[in-house]
Amino acid sequence: MKPRRALMCRPTHFDVEYSINPWMDVARRVDRELASAQWQAVYDTLVKLGVEVGVAEPVAGLPDMTFAGDCGLAVGGRFLASNFRHVERRGETEPYVRWFERRGWEIVRLPGELAFEGLGDVVLDGEELVYGHGFRSSSGVLGRIRESFPSLRIRCSVELTDDRFYHAGLAVALLGGRRILYYPPAFAPEARRSLEREFPHALAVDDEDAMVHFACNNVVVGDQILMGGCSAALERQLERWGFGVIRCEVSEFMKSGASVRCLVLDVF
Repeated sequence: MKPRRALMCRPTHFDVEYSINPWMDVARRVDRELASAQWQAVYDTLVKLGVEVGVAEPVAGLPDMTFAGDCGLAVGGRFLASNFRHVERRGETEPYVRWFERRGWEIVRLPGELAFEGLGDVVLDGEELVYGHGFRSSSGVLGRIRESFPSLRIRCSVELTDDRFYHAGLAVALLGGRRILYYPPAFAPEARRSLEREFPHALAVDDEDAMVHFACNNVVVGDQILMGGCSAALERQLERWGFGVIRCEVSEFMKSGASVRCLVLDVF
């Protein structure tokens, strides 16, 4: 099962207004016109690939609302809403809840003590997922995911240990067929072993692909992978696996420590 529906949020109010991860620097201004054009290019590419993309309206004062992938987990008519770790992002939850409510989705909420940041830490490929925890999402959410989405197969739960990779979606990508891209230094040793055990075709990316191109923060549609960029060596390996790489320039969003994956919430 591959995503054919998705949700995005226009970056009308997007800027780096605070710093909640090592990539964010309020002195680095965002070119809003360029950000809008880059967002539109991602949207247009998804539509061209046959994805039905819904659009949520942005809310002033919530610049990171454009990272729709972090808003929750949407599978089978049920939406598990995020509980953002940082107070700066907590206001994003209700606008997304209302978006799904208006379309008849069942809303599942977590107790306040459990932090959860959607597809930031749920790395999903159809019915299989890897769950990340350590910086933004609580390990205790895993049981709630099992209860709410019994059809999903949780391959492993992995601890993140490098705060530059504050979300699992920055450090691992599931490509189907037990294949992944991952950046080993982002994970605790046991987490690395779990990934390598569960995914026999595990391709480790280097520092350049992980931290310059954010190559793991991608969106897979069929045999095409949308990413901000990648090295020639990584592209050749992906081609050997049967994938084409579609480069989507997202320089303005990378100023917040995010790439293509963060902009898109897959809706299954």
